[in-house]
Amino acid sequence: MKKMLFALLVMLTAGQAKAESLLDQLYGGFVGRAKFAVESTTDGTVQPEFLVNYVEIGRAKGGYIAAIDAGALGEVLPGSGEVDSVQWTTGGKLHLATLLKAYVNLPSEWEFLGNLEIDGRYSYNWSGHHSTVGLVAAYPFK
Repeated sequence: MKKMLFALLVMLTAGQAKAESLLDQLYGGFVGRAKFAVESTTDGTVQPEFLVNYVEIGRAKGGYIAAIDAGALGEVLPGSGEVDSVQWTTGGKLHLATLLKAYVNLPSEWEFLGNLEIDGRYSYNWSGHHSTVGLVAAYPFK
């Protein structure tokens, strides 16, 4: 089921991408889109994060399709609700919000939702030495 869902996302993404040169499809360096995020992982954890996209990949209707990021995260401890110490992470993500915005037109009063980023993210936690898969909601700033 997970493979079918992934294949569907790839097909939707490919259908939204513009036919441009390879250099138009990649944007590297400090992209200038740092963000505070909250990630819910398949391990059942909730992680507040500070992430920076270093490489953006693929263009689709005013946004990028995927990104490679790095940053710091904490883990919300069950029961107490406190945040555990800082851990370092890198990951790759699929920008689901770019695909949603291609099909959903928001009224001008809902502009703040238009800036919200929703990503599927696969990451590696360098401090804890394990990988995770999660869904990220983030609000970028410059």
